Amino acid sequence: MRIQFYLQGRVDETEGALGITLPGEIDSRLFNAVRRRIYGSVERMRRLREIPPDTIVATVEPIVERWFVRDAVPAVRRYLESRPFQAYWYFARTGGVGSPGPVFPGSQTAIERPAFSLTGLTMTEAFAQLRSARVPPAFLNRHAELESAFTDATLTRDEAIARTARLSSTTRAALRDFLLADEGTEQVSSLDVYARVIRDASLIRGRLDRRLVGSAMALVHAAKAERLGREVQRILADEPSPHPQLEAYLRGSAALMLELERR
Repeated sequence: MRIQFYLQGRVDETEGALGITLPGEIDSRLFNAVRRRIYGSVERMRRLREIPPDTIVATVEPIVERWFVRDAVPAVRRYLESRPFQAYWYFARTGGVGSPGPVFPGSQTAIERPAFSLTGLTMTEAFAQLRSARVPPAFLNRHAELESAFTDATLTRDEAIARTARLSSTTRAALRDFLLADEGTEQVSSLDVYARVIRDASLIRGRLDRRLVGSAMALVHAAKAERLGREVQRILADEPSPHPQLEAYLRGSAALMLELERR
């Protein structure tokens, strides 16, 4: 029973350090591996009473290390790779990624120098790195500012007219009718585009004009990207001595915000 409590403590420690709850099947692999090694038979259970606790821990720890490298870390990486929004929030909360490069398969956002990655580390090394390299709490406050700028960013009526002026007359007329049909419209957000789709503002002969909707979203996203770029510069200028990782963290977060909204 004490061994099980010890193992559960190591699992809890791992989940706390990684910031992710492991699937139950991954926990079970650790418990099963220890059970086979330590008390897989009645005779072993009898002998267990005579073994000092320190000796038991010394026997169990290599099993825990192997489990961390072979089971726990790959499970976390699979989890992040299969869930783009969770991968984004993991990066936003910690500055870390499953492995350097694209944040998830197919992503156009590559984090080449994250605060840390889960690649090629033992349990001891990973815990030490997670404690020392995780982004400081001040980064989360700056991320909140960036997220507010992303949410509040809109395309003004004048910007929409100016941006569509570069397009062909047919596309220009269709986009202006889609975005600015209401004379009272002074600004357009991503939610406004979605609302127009929902109420069939872009339906032609019963079919959704996906190209028109995509062009409208591209205009809004261009405005958002510019707003986020300005916000990153404002935050950096507001820092007397910016942390060396702050700019990469903010730009990575901004790129992921834009990419995920386009999905």
